[in-house]
Amino acid sequence: MATVRRLNPMLLLTAAVSLVAPAAAGLAHPSAPGDRLAWTTCSWTYEEAVGDDITYYIDQDGTDAMPADVVNPAGVINSFEDRIQDAAAQWRTHMILQGIDHLLVQAVPGEGIVEVHYQAFGDGDTPARTGVLVDAGCSDPGPSTFVVHGADNLLLDATIDIEPETFWFTQDDTRRAFWETQCPAAGGYTCSKTFDFGGTIVHEFGHVLGLEHPEYVDLHRGEVVGEGAASNLAKCISHPNHDGTAQASMCASLGFALHPHYRSERRTPETYDSDTLERHYNQN
Repeated sequence: MATVRRLNPMLLLTAAVSLVAPAAAGLAHPSAPGDRLAWTTCSWTYEEAVGDDITYYIDQDGTDAMPADVVNPAGVINSFEDRIQDAAAQWRTHMILQGIDHLLVQAVPGEGIVEVHYQAFGDGDTPARTGVLVDAGCSDPGPSTFVVHGADNLLLDATIDIEPETFWFTQDDTRRAFWETQCPAAGGYTCSKTFDFGGTIVHEFGHVLGLEHPEYVDLHRGEVVGEGAASNLAKCISHPNHDGTAQASMCASLGFALHPHYRSERRTPETYDSDTLERHYNQN
């Protein structure tokens, strides 16, 4: 779900794994209506008082703390924290490749501008969501809501909420193939997990970096959501040409309903994600 509500003079952007249409941009935007790259709902810079990196921290205290690592009966480690660190490393790799001088780096708890925590938000069917606070102006209503950068477009704060559930698959990359191919027959602890946390947190960090679902680029282009040129380029599973293999990390989770279970290929940002990131930062 992606919604944006006007806060005067601030802007709150909420973007989650499920699908809700964003709005057309009111200012010149690198992803024009004819562009197949993901249309970002907001643009911002990442300058902070202590430097230019985008710093995140993992909530480790109180009721919203991320769960501690758990060893399953086979001795395999299940770790939310490790998957968060893996996701940040994936985006750093792409940022470096694109020559972007802002990197996504971990800070000590309480000191980053992006907080990742384990908190129920009660909409019933969304496993994760991202909220972003930007000192930006808002303009132009759209199918859902509206957004765009103002004069300063400075990222002030962001929160990634992870729904506390038992469905999260949190094992490392060496276990992905088993989960993907053998779980339906094998059953057991690993196979009871239907959402891949590694892919989900990569997706949510993408929202923090300003990226949107390619399915809604289709909408922006006047095409069928999930079946247009952007979803085709991103290889989203919602598009009839694709089965979800190597789909972009920013593809929305609605497409997963077409698959027997929730795949983990979104742990690795694809060319579409990297190109969109580069396009986004060219604006700033």
